[in-house]
Amino acid sequence: MAVIKFFQVFFFALLFINFSNLPDSMQSVEEYGTDEFVLHITIRAFIPNEIEGNDGLLKDVNGKVILSGPRNSCFLTDNRGFSLNDNESFRIQTKFSIKIRNGEVEMSPPSSDIHKISNSTLVDCNTGNVISSLPAILKISSIGKPIFEDNQVQIIGQVAGNNPHMESPWIDYSFDFIYSIDEKKLTYSITAGAFPALEVYASLNDGINKKAVYIEASNSPYELFDFGTGFVMSNYEGKMKF
Repeated sequence: MAVIKFFQVFFFALLFINFSNLPDSMQSVEEYGTDEFVLHITIRAFIPNEIEGNDGLLKDVNGKVILSGPRNSCFLTDNRGFSLNDNESFRIQTKFSIKIRNGEVEMSPPSSDIHKISNSTLVDCNTGNVISSLPAILKISSIGKPIFEDNQVQIIGQVAGNNPHMESPWIDYSFDFIYSIDEKKLTYSITAGAFPALEVYASLNDGINKKAVYIEASNSPYELFDFGTGFVMSNYEGKMKF
């Protein structure tokens, strides 16, 4: 795995380069057999409908759970908890598949479509009525080509975005996944801020989605002000088997 470790260090030194214009990744690897494996991975950052110790950060207004912002501003949340459902709402989503077949590794969809970002909706704090809904600002959108060695595949990336209505902290996370074909094991390392909530899950072939990690939201998004430096980020590591 020396090559994998080299590329891991090299990639994180270049995380602020945008790889969204790279062609779809398809690279030849050593023959290991004709079986086909398809690994599906989803990461979603979302504003939940409950935050422990929120101290008035969230409130229900006419059936809408809204987030209180600075200068008497309020925003719609995703109004949900953790989920393995593929159709849930999000602030930022990363979703991709890695196919290994006949000695080749392929990632889909195209790299430009792997990271998606939702609109940010400004509402009246008293009525919940929509004032403005604008696409959030995508600050970083990076993903590397899959690396294959010793029957293991590695994929690394980062994404960040923020509120288009005002100066705001970034929703920012990076990831490093290594899937072992022999062990049917996914090893993950997720680096994320304390707000909003983050859910990571995966499935193999046509199997059901399985939880990798759920990261609870902190008390306030304003703890995240670091302007992309990463000083307020935390790392979450683990393994899951299929």
